[in-house]
Parts: sequence; structure tokens; C-alpha cells
Amino acid sequence: MQHLLIVGKTDKDIIKHWRQDWLYENTDFYSFFKDRTWNFKKLTSKEVKGQWTQKVYQVDDSPRYEGTATWVHNDGRHFWENTTDAPLPRREHTKRDDYNVLKEPMYTK
Repeated sequence: MQHLLIVGKTDKDIIKHWRQDWLYENTDFYSFFKDRTWNFKKLTSKEVKGQWTQKVYQVDDSPRYEGTATWVHNDGRHFWENTTDAPLPRREHTKRDDYNVLKEPMYTK
């Protein structure tokens, strides 16, 4: 799913924004560690059975964060949620220097 950003008054002023890919029962993951470092992790098919992975990418198509979880269908509500580490967004690099990892809540309805 590609997100677009409308920056002007006409539909001609649209720029590419972040995107997300959804994969069913995905076993290959990259998790953010720190300082632009990503660790590869392979899960078993059993560990991801019935789960969806959301992979989120930045504007330049570099990885932002990803996580896996099962969709929950309960009491008329339908949601997917996960928490994972992520690098700082571009806007934070100019303001902060006391941390370089975010706990990113991932939530989709």
C-alpha cells in the first residue's frame, strides 16, 4: 500500500510518502537494532502460522520497521497490533541526540 501526500490545492501536487507491504505467514524479518543497524531473523512456519507481517518503508524505500501478529476479531472489533523497534524519523535527527531507537506501536483497524 503506497501512501501519498497531497501538498497543494490541486491533485497535481501529490508526492510519494511512506509505504507498507503486508505478507501472510512471512518467516523472514529485519529488526532494527541501533545506529542504522538491522538484524536478520528467520522464524519457523509454526511461529508465524495465521499471522500477517506489516513491513513499513520510508519515502526513499529504506526500511522503517516491521512486525508480525494475528488479526483479532472480537466483539465487533477487528484490529492488528504489534510493537517493534524503529530508527528515528528524519525530523528527529536534527532535534535529538540522546537516543536513536523508538519503540514503534503498530496498530491497524
